[in-house]
Amino acid sequence: MTDQMRRLAQTMQEGVQAETRPMQDIAAQAVRVMLDLGNRMLAALLPLAPPVQLAPDVARPYGPRA
Repeated sequence: MTDQMRRLAQTMQEGVQAETRPMQDIAAQAVRVMLDLGNRMLAALLPLAPPVQLAPDVARPYGPRA
């Protein structure tokens, strides 16, 4: 994860040091970088989530279908 954060900082630094660009392009790049970071964080945290437990089957007085 620290390597990914280093690459993120480097990407943002390169964007700042690049030639002057319209604010819309800068905002679009920032949004892309943040979405990528969010996706990577979610992918890293997903294996830590507890497994889903289904609710136990409950006998229905009206049968299997309503």
